[in-house]
Amino acid sequence: SGAHTTINSWNWTVTFPDNSTLNSSSATPSFLIPKSTSNVQSYTISLIIEDARGCSDTTEQLFYIKPTPTADFLIGDSTCTGSNIIGLVSNTSLSNDSAKTNLTYNWSLDTNGTNLLVKTDSIKPNYILTNNTNQTVFYTLSLTVTNVYGCDSTVIDSITVYPDATALFNTLGPISDCAPFAIDTSVVKAIHFNHNNDYLWTITDKDFMVLDTMSGLDNINYTINNASDSIYIILQVNSAFGCEPSSDTLTVFTLPNPDPAWSLKDYFNCAPLTLNFDTIHADNSYDHEWFIIKQGDTLQSSSSRTPNFNSLTNTSNTHDSTYKIIHVVKAGTCFDTLSHFITVIPNPVADFAIVDSFCAPDTTSITNNSTGNGLTFDWSISTIGSFNSSATLLNISDTIPNLSFGSLQYPDVDQLYQLQLTVTSDSNCTDSFLDTLTLLARPQANFTLATDSACGPVTLSPSDISGAHTTINSWNWTVTFPD
Repeated sequence: SGAHTTINSWNWTVTFPDNSTLNSSSATPSFLIPKSTSNVQSYTISLIIEDARGCSDTTEQLFYIKPTPTADFLIGDSTCTGSNIIGLVSNTSLSNDSAKTNLTYNWSLDTNGTNLLVKTDSIKPNYILTNNTNQTVFYTLSLTVTNVYGCDSTVIDSITVYPDATALFNTLGPISDCAPFAIDTSVVKAIHFNHNNDYLWTITDKDFMVLDTMSGLDNINYTINNASDSIYIILQVNSAFGCEPSSDTLTVFTLPNPDPAWSLKDYFNCAPLTLNFDTIHADNSYDHEWFIIKQGDTLQSSSSRTPNFNSLTNTSNTHDSTYKIIHVVKAGTCFDTLSHFITVIPNPVADFAIVDSFCAPDTTSITNNSTGNGLTFDWSISTIGSFNSSATLLNISDTIPNLSFGSLQYPDVDQLYQLQLTVTSDSNCTDSFLDTLTLLARPQANFTLATDSACGPVTLSPSDISGAHTTINSWNWTVTFPD
């Protein structure tokens, strides 16, 4: 408004279509005009002002409220996966204008915050509602309608989408075992989901001939009595919400009897006997147990297909030692056993006694303490170091050989020898024993006289110049008279 002086009064009036009014005396009024849900509505806005001189004026204008459409649709509370939403929605939106009924439509569909569909200018949305989970899924549908005036309205609703029934096995134990194989809920169960209802079990042979039927969530009980046989377990499940049923098939079979056959390269040999396996028929798909038994006691065991056992021993030198090796092959609860006996032949013991330090020359006495069955002997002697041997060893295959040593005297040094005995039993088992011998160089006796003749009487005082590699601790002098 304009004036030649101060305007000090404002009188605003908004007249509604039903002649109700809103009033304000503010220079800057604000009026809330409601939306229209029935055609275009006209409002009269009038203003009376008065200035400081008491002069006044009046003016008015018309303001039009365009109608706001009503977005509305009907949708079912729930449906099954695979349903098209187009058949579930009834669009009941209104333009709220009797003269201009055209509307534009904007559909939006989402689930768990993921927008799946934005569709414009379609009275109904077109989308396949899916639920590939084992839980209930909720979809949110939104519709925004806009009339020719650009006014719009939005409505939101949701629908529950159920999955089809789910037939799913939970195998708790092996699905293959040795006959007789009892199949119950310790072997296989049906996994229960809230959207499942009835459970039907059908047992068929490998040609799908029905052998038995059962019903109930945990109600399966069937026994396969024959080895190398198989059956099909067919699980059929109905939906608790009228959705599609589901089925699943599990093959269960019995194993062939395992073959425990095995062999060694050697079943009879001298101690220690190394176990070298030649053949083992059963492969790694089976469980293996090995036991080595002697006189009822288990000495070694293994669960490997190819065990690595310690060598078998024999603590006797004259008697055989017998072991039993047991091989157990298991396939589930099925097993078979094969045993072999192993003989460990006694080893002889080579042993002798001898004085191992003596003065040259010497003929040495030997005591043969060897033990064993049907022994033969092989004696040998060798030098330790580089020198000409003075040893003589005869009758080397006798129980006791002849051993002698020649002369060895100071200043020649002591000599070391190694005497060895190898014994062989009548089973061709052998053992060796050796001892180190020291041949001591004997001392060299020697003295000098001041003169070799003199007028008597005379006192002789010879000077000892003998030599030895150790201390001389004994002197025995003799003077022989002419008579």
